[in-house]
Amino acid sequence: MIGKLPYLSVAVRVYNGEGTLRRCLEAVHLSSYKDYEVIVVDDGSSDNTYSIARLYADAILKHSINQGLVVSCRTAFGAASGDIIVNIDADVVIRRDTLARIAEYFTDNPEVDALTGLLSKEHPHTDFFSQYKNLYRHFSFMTLPERITFLYGSLFAIRKENVALLSHYAGMAEDLFFGQCLNAHGKKIAFLNNLEVMHLKKYSATSFFRNDFITSFCCAKVFLKYKGWQQIAINSRKNYADSSLRQIISIIAVFGIVAGGAAFLLTNYKVFLAGTVCLFLVWVICNMNFLTFLSRERGFVFGLLSIPVTFMDQIIMLTGIMCGFTDMLLFRKISFQKR
Repeated sequence: MIGKLPYLSVAVRVYNGEGTLRRCLEAVHLSSYKDYEVIVVDDGSSDNTYSIARLYADAILKHSINQGLVVSCRTAFGAASGDIIVNIDADVVIRRDTLARIAEYFTDNPEVDALTGLLSKEHPHTDFFSQYKNLYRHFSFMTLPERITFLYGSLFAIRKENVALLSHYAGMAEDLFFGQCLNAHGKKIAFLNNLEVMHLKKYSATSFFRNDFITSFCCAKVFLKYKGWQQIAINSRKNYADSSLRQIISIIAVFGIVAGGAAFLLTNYKVFLAGTVCLFLVWVICNMNFLTFLSRERGFVFGLLSIPVTFMDQIIMLTGIMCGFTDMLLFRKISFQKR
């Protein structure tokens, strides 16, 4: 330890979150680190969110109508008095030592401007899509370096003086945008692979695919805005945000598989069939580690079911990315004004 530990502002943004908010705030209340305040932004909830927040929060800021995560984030950050602002999603449960790890890391690493953690493999919902999504997120973060260019919304922390650098943004994937914005200003973001939290969100097949489409759509816009291809080319890490080069190649292979398969069906030319088979082998190689990880964690049947789901999910991601690129290039329907 090289200095005095900082005062933390824990910001929790929530909309109709009565199902998870209590567990989230209880976990914060049970933290071993006690030098913090809790700020809850109730973004126009119509359920018992406000009543639950009153039991734990030092300050509750209530929007009269739902205004979205980005506006709620600005509301929370503006009210924070701590040296470090810790963003925790309302459906996330932190560990007892999470706040202490954050405070100690910032103290020991004064050059770091923000940090983020990851989801644990543990998840309260046993259905396939909730388990798959949670494990996918955990796996995609497992090999990240200590210095990254994005933030992860479930848990991130930022020095208060850096909040003024964040531009306004309208869309999902605001955590990626905030991280890219900080990176563009030369700020350092750390990834702590021992900073695990549990996500309580339950996914259905519909919400799973819908989430991945919208997230991919918004990520594509941020990718163009901040020239993500340069980050992949320049960085020895060979990744953009939490997407590794292998994942990117896999999604490109999916495009080739779909296009090649369609071309073969339309023309019956065997060259298209051969190309499709080759690309499918590339896809298998790119996803082998992930599918093996799923089988190891949840069993062979789970891993087997994950093969078509992974392929379909990457088609959805590809569609979202292409729509995002098209929308950004043709219409530029995205706001990047300074706060």
